[in-house]
Amino acid sequence: MLSEGKHHAEKIMKEKFIQLLTDNGIDAEMGITPISEVYIMHLENDGQTRDFWFVETEGDIDTETTNFIRRNIEEYIFACVKNEDYENGKYMIGKVKELSGYGTPDGIKEDVSFMTMSFAELVNELK
Repeated sequence: MLSEGKHHAEKIMKEKFIQLLTDNGIDAEMGITPISEVYIMHLENDGQTRDFWFVETEGDIDTETTNFIRRNIEEYIFACVKNEDYENGKYMIGKVKELSGYGTPDGIKEDVSFMTMSFAELVNELK
């Protein structure tokens, strides 16, 4: 039951994030893959579709690359968000293959200093 409550809270946070993007002219939706609760963000813009592997963090990122490979996701968004405050979060966006540690058994390990974009910069990048 506890994990169900956590999942519900995360769903609300995702909806808030998508709403913020929508308010800024980004047509997006977010789904979840059952592999290990990885969020996939789906964007449609001028007839072009882009899918991102999306992870929230308040610091260190420690993840395994199998999620990228199984979903064949080429791009990522990392979000460093505290207390659901997406507008003041820090973001990083790019190609999965360019990530430090991608394709290694250790996966990817980065810290908050890896995040370089503001929410406004993220929005501009996605438009």
